[in-house]
Amino acid sequence: MESHDHKCNAEKPEIKEERGVALVAALMISLSVMLLIVSTLYFVVHSTSISGAGKRYATASEAADGAVEVMKDTIHLIIMGEPVSSLPIVDPSPPCLVDSILSEQVSCITTLTLPGSSLFSDYNAQISVMRLYTSWLPGSRLEFPRAGGGAPTTSVYFRINTVIKGPGGTRAETSALYRYVL
Repeated sequence: MESHDHKCNAEKPEIKEERGVALVAALMISLSVMLLIVSTLYFVVHSTSISGAGKRYATASEAADGAVEVMKDTIHLIIMGEPVSSLPIVDPSPPCLVDSILSEQVSCITTLTLPGSSLFSDYNAQISVMRLYTSWLPGSRLEFPRAGGGAPTTSVYFRINTVIKGPGGTRAETSALYRYVL
């Protein structure tokens, strides 16, 4: 019997060593699986954030283009002598918008608040407009016909810059050269 006990005692240390190796292997596999899960979650959150930033920039860029269109309408109304009270533009104090449209090389910065998709996500536009110069067009082309009395057509050029600031630090800027033909 003694030889049988000796044989059993000899096998037990090997089993303990194998259990230790199995425990270490299981811990290493668990650690690698946890690293994969954490890295997957990180990339999902990060890509969602990047996607949201792209959407906010696209919205701000569209708002900047819309602000340029509003300023074009403002230029048209002021040159025609119409009131601009129906437009959502805030002329600074002292007012300079009419002077910047009717006089050359006078710059004016106005503000425009564009509503966002929710209560706290408005887009604020700072719009700068400056009348650059006036040019007489010869009237020989189809798109610039001479006026009824045969006088040459006048073209007035404006530079419109818009800077849009929105939620999450979103910022977009657009510049346009606008030609108004009288």
